[in-house]
Amino acid sequence: MRRLLKRLALLWAAWRLLGPEPQPSFPSQQEHPNRIPGRTVFVGDRELFVREAGPADAPPILLLHGWGDHSLVVWHAVIPLLAEGYRVIALDNRNTGKSDLVRGGYEIAGCADDAAGVLEALGIDRATVAGYSMGGMIAQELARRHPERVAGLVLGGTASTPIGTMGLPGFATRAGMVVLRALGRISKVEHTWLRTRILRDSGAAAPEHLLWFWTQHLNRDTTLYWEAGFAITHFDSAEWVGGLDMLTTVVINTADQLLDPAAQYQLVGRLPSVHEVVEVLDARHEGPLTHPKEYAGAIARLAGTVS
Repeated sequence: MRRLLKRLALLWAAWRLLGPEPQPSFPSQQEHPNRIPGRTVFVGDRELFVREAGPADAPPILLLHGWGDHSLVVWHAVIPLLAEGYRVIALDNRNTGKSDLVRGGYEIAGCADDAAGVLEALGIDRATVAGYSMGGMIAQELARRHPERVAGLVLGGTASTPIGTMGLPGFATRAGMVVLRALGRISKVEHTWLRTRILRDSGAAAPEHLLWFWTQHLNRDTTLYWEAGFAITHFDSAEWVGGLDMLTTVVINTADQLLDPAAQYQLVGRLPSVHEVVEVLDARHEGPLTHPKEYAGAIARLAGTVS
């Protein structure tokens, strides 16, 4: 059996290295989910991509997305709801979407500095900052490192200390990520297929958008993707998040399969100025895609309070 498995592994590797790149079939009439154009701004020598919507003179909201995706993947259904009354800025984090690929290490704090630089480049003194998943960690660091830029925080599907990243479970998690990174360097197709299927089965991606989601996931850089994942496993704001001095809303996905809801509730208990706790019932980690009205409502209510 072991010999058979080795042979199958070698055949798979040879097929992926030498063969064509397969693509699953999708329903007919595929289309883009939301054609929001964007532009780049420079933060130092780094070029970062932003999409903007809503009135230019309206109170600003900065949206920060999660691991491995870019701003339009996560926020495409939320942006139009917020743009009715706010200036919405959706940032592609470094190494994602159309922003620069930065080699040589990845830190949540560096992404927070990028976000502060983008606000400065756009001439925005302060904004309501909404971060989802890893973007919520970036938002916490932004509020810590650049509090003058943050009028209020919305932290969705995120944590101060992600459960399962410390001690022996954390070691096992990082070891598994090393293996997946190695496999991804041979082929990204299998992981992309799995993620696209999850989005389809959970209702996070409409059937007519599957080809777009497939392409966005497949276009990522494998090494940089996993560097961001490792940064998440090292994130821990427990010692300082209680010092953040701004109103904060926490959005909790009660059925989250990736970031334990217990860790999301734990974040609430560590914050000093909680404006609202929004429990999105039955929401998995794809909350902004499956429940955009709940996310947009929570963000707009806080923005209306602090603007």
